[in-house]
Amino acid sequence: MPVKQEGGMAFQSPKVLPKFAWPRSIRRKMSEERGPRGIEWALLAVMAAMAAFAVLATGGVRGVDFAIIELLMVAALGLSVVRLWVHDKPTFHLSPVHWAVLAFVAYVSLRFATADIHYLAEDEWTHIMLYAVFFILLTFHVFRTQHSQVLLIVLVTVAVGSSLYAAYQYFSSNTMVWHFQRPAIYARRGSGTFINPNNFAGYVAVLLPMMVVIVLAARVSVTTRFLAGYAALMFLVGLVVSASRGGLLAAAGGMLALIFLLVRQKPFRMPALIMLAVLLLGSFVVVSQVTLAQKRFENLQSVVVGEDARVLLWQSAEEMWRDHLWVGVGPGHYDAVFPQYRPDILQQRKPYFAHNEYLNTLADYGLVGALLVLVAIGAAEFAFRYGWKGLRRNASNLDCARSNRLALLLGAASGVTASLVHAFFDYNFHVPAYALLVVFLLGLMTVAWRADNSRWWWRPRVGGKVMLTVLSLLLATWFGLHATKRTKEIKVLSQAHKAGFDSPEYLTLLEQALVTEPRNALTAYDIGEHFRTISLEAKEGYEKSGQTALQWFARAAKLDPHDSYIPLRQGMTHIWLRENATAKPYLAEADRLNPKDYYTLALLGWCYFEMAEYQEAIRYFEKSWAFRNYGNDVTETYLPRARARLQEEQAKTEEKP
Repeated sequence: MPVKQEGGMAFQSPKVLPKFAWPRSIRRKMSEERGPRGIEWALLAVMAAMAAFAVLATGGVRGVDFAIIELLMVAALGLSVVRLWVHDKPTFHLSPVHWAVLAFVAYVSLRFATADIHYLAEDEWTHIMLYAVFFILLTFHVFRTQHSQVLLIVLVTVAVGSSLYAAYQYFSSNTMVWHFQRPAIYARRGSGTFINPNNFAGYVAVLLPMMVVIVLAARVSVTTRFLAGYAALMFLVGLVVSASRGGLLAAAGGMLALIFLLVRQKPFRMPALIMLAVLLLGSFVVVSQVTLAQKRFENLQSVVVGEDARVLLWQSAEEMWRDHLWVGVGPGHYDAVFPQYRPDILQQRKPYFAHNEYLNTLADYGLVGALLVLVAIGAAEFAFRYGWKGLRRNASNLDCARSNRLALLLGAASGVTASLVHAFFDYNFHVPAYALLVVFLLGLMTVAWRADNSRWWWRPRVGGKVMLTVLSLLLATWFGLHATKRTKEIKVLSQAHKAGFDSPEYLTLLEQALVTEPRNALTAYDIGEHFRTISLEAKEGYEKSGQTALQWFARAAKLDPHDSYIPLRQGMTHIWLRENATAKPYLAEADRLNPKDYYTLALLGWCYFEMAEYQEAIRYFEKSWAFRNYGNDVTETYLPRARARLQEEQAKTEEKP
C-alpha cells in the first residue's frame, strides 16, 4: 500500500471499508413494518391516555370527562384506519370472544332503537360501544406482549398514585377529590381519585393479582419485581383505607383464583401456599387494627340478613326483571323505572343503579342480554384455558415456567374474577375507568388464544378494508358528535342553574340547551315548570302561561313516560286553571308511576285538597306519612287542615234536614 509523505512524516492511508447494506428483500420488509409498528405505538399511546385519564378524572363518570374519552377514541379510530391501509397484509384474529361481543352490541343497538327514553339509552349505548371498540382495537392492533406491558405500566402507575392519595385522604380526614367535595357519607374513607370509595377499591382489587403474579411468575429484573411488590402493597393499603367490604371480598376472590391457578403448576406451588398464609395473616392483622374496617365488617351481617339498602335495591331489580323477563326495561332505564318498584322503607329518590351488576343487567336487558354477556365471559374463559395450556408445556422447573405472557394471562384471569365477585355488590362496570381496565384484561385473555391457534383468522382484502374504514369513520363521527353535543349541553345547563330560576337568562339558556339536545326530558320539564311558576303569580295572562307550561310538560312526558313528576305537574297546572276533571287522569298516572314515594303522595294529597276532595286528600296524606313521618312538611301542614275541612263538611251535612 503506498505511503504518503506530509510535513516530513509518513502515514498510511486508512482502509476504506465498504458500506454495509441489508439484502433488498430484507430492506423492503423492514420498510414495510416500520410504518405499521410506529402507528401501533401511537395507537397504544392514545389508548393508554384514555384509560389513565379516566382514572384521574374521578373515574370518567362526569359527562364532560367522558366526552374527552370519546374524543381520544376518535383519534384511536383514525390511527387504526391508517394502520389498516399502511400495513401490506393486515391479519385479524376473529375469535368467538369477538363474535360474542359483537352479538351483545347488536342486541344493545336494537334495544336502543326501541327504548322508551332515548336520552338515557343513547348514553348507555355510547358507553357500551366505546368499550367494545376499545376491546377490538386492543386485540386487532396492539396485541403484542410489549404493548400489553406498556399499557399495564401506565395503569399501575396511576393506580399506585391513586392509592397514595387515598391514604392521604384517610389519615388527614380530607374530604376532597381534586377540587370536588365528596359526600359526607364517605368521610374517613379513602377514595383516591374516585368519588366513591367502592369504585376505587374495585379498581385496585382487580390489579392486585396482576402485581402478585408478576412478582412470582414473570421473567423480569429484580428492580421490576420489587416495584411490582411495592405496587401490590400500595393496593392493599388502598383497600384497607377505603373500608369497602365489596372491594376486600373482590380482592380475596381474585387472590384465591390466582392461588388456585398457581398451585396447579408445580414450580409455583410452594410460593403460592406461602403467599396464601401471608395474605391471611396480613388481612387479620390489618382488619383488627383499623377501627373503621372493624365497623364496616361488623355491618356486613346486615347485608346477609337483608337489612342493608343494597338488598332492597336487589329485590326491586328482581321484580323489575320478572315483569320484563326477556328484554328488560331498556338500556340504562333501571333508575327511571325504579319508582314503580320502590320498597316501602326505601325513600331514596334516585338509586341510579341496583348495586348488583347481574341484576342490573337483567333489569335493563332482560334474560337475552344477560345470556349474551355470559356467552362473552365464557368465551374469554375458554380462550384463557387454551392459552394457559400452551404456556404450561415444557415448564418443569421454576426458570422454565417463568414467562411474561404467563404472568399477564394469570393476572388477567384473576383480575377478571375479582371484578365478577365485586359485581355482586356494586355498579363498577358503569364507571368508565373500571370498565376500560376490565376490558383490557379480557383483551389479554383473548390475545392468548391468538398465539397458538390457526383458526378464525381474517385477512381483509380491499373490500374488507373499505368496510372497516367506513365503519370506523361512522363510529368516530358518532363519538365526536356525541361528545360535542353533551359538552355543549352540560355547559349551557350549568350556566342556567348558576343564573338562577329568577334570572331573565334562565329560560333562554334552557331553550338553548334543548336545541342542543332536544331529547332531554328534564330540560323540557324545567321549562314547563318555569312557565307554571309564572302562571302562579296570577298576573295578567296567567292562563296563557299555564297553557304554555302544559305544552312543555306534554313534550317532556313523550320524552320520558316514566317520570311521575311530569304528570303530577300537569295535574297541578290543570287544577290551577280550574280544570279539575282534566287533572284527575294525570294525578292517577303520577300515582301509578311512583306509588310509594312520600313526596309524590304528599303532593297528590295537596292536589285533592285544592279540589276540595278532602277524603281522598286525607288518604294520600296518611299514606305519605306512613312512608316518612319526619321532614314531611307538606303532609304535616295539610293533613290537619284536610281533616278539619272534612269535619266541617260532615257537620254541615248533618245540619241539613
